[in-house]
Amino acid sequence: MLVPVSAPSPGDPQPAPSSDRADSVRTRILARALRVDRQGLAVATGLRNAAFIGAVLAAGVATGHVKVGLGLAGGAIFAGFADLGGSYGARLRSMGLATAAAALSAWVGTVTGSSDVAAVALMGAWGVGAGLLAALGMEASFIGIQAALGLLLASAFPAGAEEALVRSAMVLAGGGGLTLIAVGLWPFRPAGPQRDAAAGVYRLLADHVADPQPSGFARARIAAGQLLADTVGRAGPHTELGEALQGALDQVDRIYGELVALEQLQDEADRRPRLDAALDALRRATAGCLRACAVQLAAGRTSGPDREALAAAHDAAERLGAGAHAESPPDARRLAMAEHAIALCGQLRAAEELSRARVGHGRPRAAGGWVALRRFATLGSRSPLAVLRANLDWGSPAMRHGLRLGVALAAGVALARGFGIPHGYWVPLTVIFVLRPDYGETFSRGAQRYAGTVLGAGVATLLAAAIVPGGYALAALVALMAWGMFAFFYANYALFTASITAMIVFLVAFSAVSPYVAVLNRLEATAIGAALAMAAYALWPTWERKTARETVARLLADQRDYARAVLGGVVAPAAFDAPAIRRARMASRLARTNAEASLERLAADPASQRRDAGRFIGLLASTRRTAAALLALEACLQDGAMRPTPELEPLARQVDEAMARLVHAAREPARGDQEIALPALRATQRRLVDAVGPGEVARETDRLVDALDTLAHVLGARARPVAAPAAGASVALPRLSSSGR
Repeated sequence: MLVPVSAPSPGDPQPAPSSDRADSVRTRILARALRVDRQGLAVATGLRNAAFIGAVLAAGVATGHVKVGLGLAGGAIFAGFADLGGSYGARLRSMGLATAAAALSAWVGTVTGSSDVAAVALMGAWGVGAGLLAALGMEASFIGIQAALGLLLASAFPAGAEEALVRSAMVLAGGGGLTLIAVGLWPFRPAGPQRDAAAGVYRLLADHVADPQPSGFARARIAAGQLLADTVGRAGPHTELGEALQGALDQVDRIYGELVALEQLQDEADRRPRLDAALDALRRATAGCLRACAVQLAAGRTSGPDREALAAAHDAAERLGAGAHAESPPDARRLAMAEHAIALCGQLRAAEELSRARVGHGRPRAAGGWVALRRFATLGSRSPLAVLRANLDWGSPAMRHGLRLGVALAAGVALARGFGIPHGYWVPLTVIFVLRPDYGETFSRGAQRYAGTVLGAGVATLLAAAIVPGGYALAALVALMAWGMFAFFYANYALFTASITAMIVFLVAFSAVSPYVAVLNRLEATAIGAALAMAAYALWPTWERKTARETVARLLADQRDYARAVLGGVVAPAAFDAPAIRRARMASRLARTNAEASLERLAADPASQRRDAGRFIGLLASTRRTAAALLALEACLQDGAMRPTPELEPLARQVDEAMARLVHAAREPARGDQEIALPALRATQRRLVDAVGPGEVARETDRLVDALDTLAHVLGARARPVAAPAAGASVALPRLSSSGR
């Protein structure tokens, strides 16, 4: 949970002593280290990868070719780290490229590892490249890390060109074998990951409806949309199943919009037990319908809709309408709630129909083979070279991280070789796993890695002493620890480190090296590597405060695009552009999740760097209200219940102008004399209410204007209204674009 921390004002209490602030930072780092992310657990993936690794090791023991088994297992580990889930095509791309990068780097490391100068220089260059690749996204970042790992491990055991080719071939074979297993179900369940992702979105929304706590719905919705676009989107082959799954995701957005509108209306309306009971019944029925849709989406076949839940939803909607009409005079808000409830029932019926899509993967309606090949080569729709060129700047977080990582890796190799540290490659290896682009993650990972190393070393030593394992037992132990390594990689770094520590100790035992010696050497090297990584960040930090400012500004810019699209649809529903609004909404939602993640990282920074945290949290709270108002208006547009409202045009233009100014203010550091010239939003909104009367437009524009006024206040600005356009003046509504960013 984020704790608001803002700069003290003259009237605020004096700040806590520095020791208390240090304790606060340590507490946050410790909390992050102990947290287990259940959504990050990869039990099934861990089992699949571990089974393959154990099998190749056991085969090597059985045939007397232990060295080959170890090489194949190493290649599988490289590929397994790059198994990021997603569509089968995306898995093939990421695992294939990671395996190829590791194999090439293994060849380079093997033939150059005998030269200390070459080893230090190449490790530094590979580190800079791996850090820079983070600018292209997680997939490219993992490929860069696998390349650095391949170079590091191979250079620790130098050999001739022939041996280098053998090692590269084993890495390719092991990684390729695991890749084929990871995508083996592709022909039999071609859209399995897409179905599972869509089902997960419905399941999370059902949980959120039943218990409105943070559930990861927004992130899951974004991930599902990206996953679907990877195979059946605008740039890929188009199929009937793709249409059905995209329709199911669009429908869940409409359901979410109706729920937001209902929640807002309930908060504003007077409490009446009978109608509140109807709303509770509607929520329970909605959750049941969503769970039934999730089951059908995941199964890929009709499992029978939850007819009782659908009937209960209709009954609750009718009770809401009857209760509102029974009052004298009828309550306008309650009538609006009944309308949204009826619309929600329609969305649930449509979602249930879409979730029963039984069509196969279908014949592509457009040739997509070359598109897939281009994606394989470019890692996505953006131009990688253009992105990398844009990040060749001292102010780029990716550039700074790359330089930090490169220097730290080169220093780690130099220390290990210069002082003859036994198993010294663990020093730079620790740097690779610990050093991250942000302060909190780097220091929490440093603590977790050392704690995990001690735990893993202790487990491995006890097991080795208790059972004195032979070849097959070692293969089984390696497989067990590999499962923990892959299963906990995204869930808890300490448990991941404990697993990989024990796994490496058992792998080393194949070479008749005493596990006790391996444990002690690794503890020493890990301590040095963790200290080196944290020192590198401490000497040249990248504080999240600067990044958070830009991510919040990007959120405001994307919300501006969303507001422009929605308000334009309200002005002229006949020109309602549903795809444009959906794209703007998804961009805004993605920007929000990025901003929330940035603020979570900011909370782990030292107190001196968290002085803007309170302001950013206030901005997020206001943008949530802005999004809620726009979602409610979009829900009306989707329902077809919105009449043309040209009277909204002046306010729409002023909202666009105000948000553009707020985007600029969010990017600038707060100053005591800062002043933003905002349009007279409130006066224009009142004229709108006088023209159109009470209703959805009046309510949601009131909420929108209030949220924008609050945004200006939170930014530390004194709003100085500019002159409003004359009544009746014609104002052109701006087109949907990416301006203002």
